Amino acid sequence: MKNASKYRMFLKALTFSTALIAASASAAPILIYEGGVLTGATAIVIDNKSFNVDFLSGPCSFALRCDNVGFSFKDEQSALKAASALATQVFAGSEFNPVIPGCEFGGDCWFATPYLLSGDKVYAAGFHNAVNMPDRIELMDFGTRTKLDNVTFARWSKEASIPEPSSIALIGFAMAGLGFARRRKL
Repeated sequence: MKNASKYRMFLKALTFSTALIAASASAAPILIYEGGVLTGATAIVIDNKSFNVDFLSGPCSFALRCDNVGFSFKDEQSALKAASALATQVFAGSEFNPVIPGCEFGGDCWFATPYLLSGDKVYAAGFHNAVNMPDRIELMDFGTRTKLDNVTFARWSKEASIPEPSSIALIGFAMAGLGFARRRKL
């Protein structure tokens, strides 16, 4: 009887601790550097979907081919959400310091997420990150052939989904295995 009581107490403690660990599991964006230059990030979550972003310099016509088909976000609201994701997931809590394509002039950078092409004008949601200044998100517009200083284009793509077993399923199998292993010893 004493062993059964210890066993139940062990299972309760194990269940509680694994539930805490499983509840806090989440993927963080991975920053991509090439030659010391921040060129993008992966695993950025926007509306429960995972995206990758590449930072590209040059005029929109060069960097993105500037067509509505190539824009991952098709309206103002979704582009603003993407700009906000850059602020909260990629550059959260840090002042601007990495070298980024198109933003080589120290401490001041705009990240443009285009969402609409109308004639020769591109509309974008911009995230501004600068040293000793609060971050801000604003709507921007500019010509398709204009090369802007301290502006990099954010080219977004959906991240390929790789099916993974859920944490709860893995924990369930582990608990069942422990239960069977422990049961044989009693």
